Amino acid sequence: MININNNNNNLHLIIIVNLDDIYVPCKELALKFQRGDILHVINMSDENWWQAYHDNCDITKRSLAGLIPSISFQRQITLYAREFDRENQSEINKRKDLFGCRKGKNLIKGWHKKGNEELKSLDELNDENGTEILTYEEVTLYLSKTGRKRPLVLCGPEGVGCLELRQRLAEFDKDKFASAIPHTTRPVKSGEINGVHYHFVTKSNFQEDAKAGKFIEYGEFEKYLYGTSLASIQAVIDRAKICLLTLKAENLNALRRTTFMPYVVFIAPPSLQQLRRQKEILGQHGIKDEQLKSILNEGKTTEKTKKFD
Repeated sequence: MININNNNNNLHLIIIVNLDDIYVPCKELALKFQRGDILHVINMSDENWWQAYHDNCDITKRSLAGLIPSISFQRQITLYAREFDRENQSEINKRKDLFGCRKGKNLIKGWHKKGNEELKSLDELNDENGTEILTYEEVTLYLSKTGRKRPLVLCGPEGVGCLELRQRLAEFDKDKFASAIPHTTRPVKSGEINGVHYHFVTKSNFQEDAKAGKFIEYGEFEKYLYGTSLASIQAVIDRAKICLLTLKAENLNALRRTTFMPYVVFIAPPSLQQLRRQKEILGQHGIKDEQLKSILNEGKTTEKTKKFD
């Protein structure tokens, strides 16, 4: 969360998405930047435009201060662009109807597939429309003096193999890596130990914890609730191990609001042919090209709109 009321007007921001400078009042004063750049903001007195420069270790290469859009102004631009896109799409759909294109289920293909299995982030619970407009994120230089391990988050589109990679890492070095033990409301199966395989809790206790914001993510599968709690992540850190997590992109903001300071790695999908071969090796045959292309498209969108380390 960026403190826009910062009294000394001095903070560092990392750029999460590429921004256009078409609205800047004077092109010559606009600061050129792109996704991943770190900017040092030196003045936030204006409502729409802040003054900043590129933060480089080499002071001889440091750029002059320029104008960047403020948080509130950039949100207005983003909301306007979204509304413009919605109006255009609505007009396109109307034209399709005039030419006899079929309406109905095909227009919302896949809508009902996720159902209750969709995990909910804390952002989705708090925001009115389930999304958060993020263009900058405040950053600071972090030098650990305690040796505390930061969680390692693997993030990528569903089906790209994040879960398999997490399991391989955990098995590769059990002294270094460990996964957070999830909570669930399902009954204990034969051979399972409470606190080792899962934290088995009642549905009422689970719902109370979810309402209190104790889960980074949670969801329902086959009528039982599952979730990853903040306490489970902390338990791994307390054992001086790197906590391995696989999270959906929409849950990253909730984790970043904690004191864990996670290290987030984006797992990009390979080419269409490599992805198909990967699925076949895992015994997943008969997957259609549309499913694979959906994974690739989701990966491109996530990589462009989210911030990774």
